[in-house]
Amino acid sequence: MDIDTAQEETGGKKVKDYDFRTPKRFTKEQLKIVSSVYENYSRILSSYLTSLLRLFVEVECVDIEEQRYSEFNNALPDLVMTGVGEVRFTGANNENNTLIMDIGRNVTNAIIERLLGGTGDGMEIDRDFTEIELSLMENVMKGVFPHMSDSWFNYFELDVLFRKLETNSRLMQAIAADDTVVIIMLDVKIKDIQGSASICIPAVCLEEVIKKIDSQYSRNLKRMNSAGDKERRDLVMQYLQ
Repeated sequence: MDIDTAQEETGGKKVKDYDFRTPKRFTKEQLKIVSSVYENYSRILSSYLTSLLRLFVEVECVDIEEQRYSEFNNALPDLVMTGVGEVRFTGANNENNTLIMDIGRNVTNAIIERLLGGTGDGMEIDRDFTEIELSLMENVMKGVFPHMSDSWFNYFELDVLFRKLETNSRLMQAIAADDTVVIIMLDVKIKDIQGSASICIPAVCLEEVIKKIDSQYSRNLKRMNSAGDKERRDLVMQYLQ
C-alpha cells in the first residue's frame, strides 16, 4: 500500500512511542519547577561568566528531558570538560546525590583563551588539556557549581558542591549506566561562538528534592489555612458579640 494512502486511511493521527521499560518518573508540573530553577540559573551563570571573562556571555536554558545515564554518557565525545559535584540537603541520600556538568569543547576553548589574555574568539585545538588549562577550568567550575544553590533558593534550601574535574567521558563511573537521569540543556554564546552545556541530575536525587518541596509547600499551605481559620472565627465571634 502507498504510504500516503495509508496515512489518509488512519486519519493522520500522530502516535508517540513509549518505552515501558523506563517509564517517566516526573510529571510535567515537576519538570516545570526544574525548568524554572535552571532558567534562573542560566541568568546567574551568564552574569558570573560575564564578570569573570570581562566579555558578554549569554546563557539560555533550552531543553529538559529524562533518559538513561548510558544514553547521556554515550552521546558525549571522548575528550570533554566535565565537572562532577555533589548535592547536599537535610535528609539527603548520599549514594545518589552526584551532579554532572559538561561544557562543550568550543566554549571551554573560548573560556581558556580569554583567561589567558586572548580576545575570546576561541581556538581550534584537538588534543588533551594541559595542566594549566585544567587548573584554570577547575577554578571556573568551583564558581559555577555553588551558583546552582542560589537558583534553588526560592523553592528549597540545598548546597551544590564541586568535587572534581573529568576529561574522559568513558572513565566516568559517578552514576550507574541504567539509572534514570534528568538532563538540562543550556545554550552558551560567547561573542561569535555558539556552544552548549548540559547538567545531569540522577532522578533519585531530584525525586527527594521535589518531595521535600511538596511537603514544605503543604506545611506552608496548612499554616496559612489555620491562620485564616482563626481570623474567620474571631470575625464570627465579633459579629455575635
